Amino acid sequence: MTDPISRVFDRCSDNNIIKLCRVLSFWEKCVEGEISKHTEAIKIEKGVLSVEVDSPVWSQELTYIRFEIVDKINALHGSKVLSDIRFKVKGD
Repeated sequence: MTDPISRVFDRCSDNNIIKLCRVLSFWEKCVEGEISKHTEAIKIEKGVLSVEVDSPVWSQELTYIRFEIVDKINALHGSKVLSDIRFKVKGD
């Protein structure tokens, strides 16, 4: 039996794995400072980036600027890899 991470990588092409890693790393570049201290990009599924936040307040505030962040990440990547961001409070 393989571990869960291996199963995810087995289902992805090398190109998709690289794309996923790049986009997750772009999160830190795009949000910096206080936001990055309270968030963690977790996964991308069908163009939607899932981000964990440490409080409902951060989730609500970031929801208002999510499309600005999407635009920044897409610009850094050089193509439209994201269409939206969903925020989830850690532990919920």
